[in-house]
Amino acid sequence: MSNRIGRRTLHSVTWMVIALLVGLLVLSSAVTVLARASVASAVREFSDRLLPAQQAAAALGKAYVDQETGQRGYLLTNDPEFLRPYDDGQAAALRQRARLHDLLGSDEQAATALRDVEAAAGAWHSGAAAPEIAARRAGTLSADQLTTLTVQGKELFDTLRQRLTALETRTTELTAQQVDRISSAQRTANIVAISSMMLAVLTAVAAIPLLHQVLARPLGRLLGQIRAVADGDYDRPIDADGPRELTAIGTAVNRMRGNILENTRELALREEQSRLAADLQDSTIQRVFALGMALSSAAARHPDRAAALRPLIDETDHIVRNLRTAIFDLRPTQLFEGLRAKVSDVVKESSHDLGFTPALEFIGPVDTLSEESAQDQLLAMLRAELAALDYATEATVSVTATTATLHLTITDGSPDLAVDWETPLKGS
Repeated sequence: MSNRIGRRTLHSVTWMVIALLVGLLVLSSAVTVLARASVASAVREFSDRLLPAQQAAAALGKAYVDQETGQRGYLLTNDPEFLRPYDDGQAAALRQRARLHDLLGSDEQAATALRDVEAAAGAWHSGAAAPEIAARRAGTLSADQLTTLTVQGKELFDTLRQRLTALETRTTELTAQQVDRISSAQRTANIVAISSMMLAVLTAVAAIPLLHQVLARPLGRLLGQIRAVADGDYDRPIDADGPRELTAIGTAVNRMRGNILENTRELALREEQSRLAADLQDSTIQRVFALGMALSSAAARHPDRAAALRPLIDETDHIVRNLRTAIFDLRPTQLFEGLRAKVSDVVKESSHDLGFTPALEFIGPVDTLSEESAQDQLLAMLRAELAALDYATEATVSVTATTATLHLTITDGSPDLAVDWETPLKGS
């Protein structure tokens, strides 16, 4: 009964804490996103409108100063070269005024200051710059005329300079105000994030005593059992009780323990198979092979008995091939390396279509001497020829590596070789 109450309490308290934390997370995320969006919007306003406007206002002032400098230089020297900055300044002023109209159109005070600049610039152009340039082009100016024109132009340009200063001051004020907005929005976002984090931490801390009371005892027992399994006691069962969550963990650990036992037994079986394959390779095959050689030698020494010995020689060859096939089946695939592994994979793949598994024979240091290009050629030839063995019921694949060549032979039980292929090695 108490166990059911404990389970129900854990379930309800856990979901309550989760719901509260998720609610706080959602609320915090929403408020944080809004605060960050406000910061991002203020930053975009600053970087996309106000800062370019401040730069454009400064560039506009420079354009007018260039015009005034060129106009005054031409007036004093009658050198047309001085009109170049004047003309360039006019073009630059037109561009910057159009840019400022786009950037500052939403601020009435800045728009008014820009209109004042345009009015003062028009007055300076029509009342001083243009007449002075025209008079200089018409002929030589007297000293008195030059003085009069210079004084008139200076007064009008001073007015323009004051209007430019007012425009730059307004753009600077707007930029400073936007910087304050960015700082305020950033502080608000930081406060929201910190407050949400602190509230979440306080909620988690408040939930710790209750969760500890419900979980501590069954969890400690479960951890003791899991620790015993982790230390190697795989035969020890996990009988967790308490909340359903812990029971599910105990069940999962039990499955993991069973998988470890199964994998351990499978690994031991593979090791035993590998040991058996090595024993067959090192002792049994060599002895049977030696027996075949002895029988062949006896047949050569006693031709009158060769016919009787031939079936025995063929049988030893057949036994060797069968033993090599057995070794191939016993050894795990990952134990092969280099060309041996690739040839073994091709032979195993072809066995599904052939209906039998060809015997394998490797002679010489196949893995250490063969190059990648020669391997690719051999594997391509092997695939093609195995696919062509339509009516064969048995076959032997032999790969021989020497310091000079890589040699492939395939026999299918017929008197003639099915394949006799060889390629030179580059190092030869």
